Amino acid sequence: MSKAKLTIITATAGAAKSPECFQSWYTRRSGPVAIVTIHQGSAVPYPQPCRSQDVSVTADFDDYLGPVPAFKLGVDLALQITDPSGIIACLHDDLLIEEDGWDQTVLAYFAQHPEVGLAGFGGGTGLGSDDIYQAPYDPMQLARQGFVSNMRDAEAHGRRSTVPVKVAALDGFSQVGRVAYWQGNATAKHLPATAPFDVLVHHGVIHHAYDSFLGAWAARLGWQVAMIPIACHHYGGQTAVADAGYQQWANEHTHVENGDHSLWLTAHHAVYQLLRGVLPLRV
Repeated sequence: MSKAKLTIITATAGAAKSPECFQSWYTRRSGPVAIVTIHQGSAVPYPQPCRSQDVSVTADFDDYLGPVPAFKLGVDLALQITDPSGIIACLHDDLLIEEDGWDQTVLAYFAQHPEVGLAGFGGGTGLGSDDIYQAPYDPMQLARQGFVSNMRDAEAHGRRSTVPVKVAALDGFSQVGRVAYWQGNATAKHLPATAPFDVLVHHGVIHHAYDSFLGAWAARLGWQVAMIPIACHHYGGQTAVADAGYQQWANEHTHVENGDHSLWLTAHHAVYQLLRGVLPLRV
């Protein structure tokens, strides 16, 4: 069987809250896709309206992994079923696609823009404060700037664009990249291949700040990053933070009462150190 041109990865946490989101990826597509689903915390599997050409791979865990380890596992599985020239999309399970043929729009954009290694449906044109690595460390120095999207409520987050825009980093709800990017392949041949999720997991990042890292890591590898204006709605928080089981797991995992905040602090400090020499980014 031929390998997929587009593979979707999602990581669920707890009981399925937004099956209409998951289903929208299928019902709004116009071509075959493959999907890798990581079920965490006894998540209820989503019904999958697959076509005969689709491929579905699942991995089930009674406990939580955290978004970053879960997506790393998803990418590792996706690389086995995706064409080497294909695209792998890491999507949050609370993302609702509202545009027919979105899959072909994404594939066509990457085909027309070989310089782009990573794209998504909402991102910022700036990443990192002007004084980062000069002033004393503050996690907020990693804040994204100039958010642009074609989301349902785009103006509430920044500005709307109905044409693609080059950005510095994407929001975590949609991280869509070439196989070459997820493998960590650089456009400059003298740079070693370093897969981004491998780096994050190695440095103890479980959740938060990984979206900023993925965009900046693309720049480090020589790839450009883009916002593709797919009409969509991101409910926000349901993939992890709004899930009570995840919050309890985060407390137990970090041995502190506000475990998710501890993960936030750890992630930002690790990403801050990893991106020295890359930030600030302006597009």
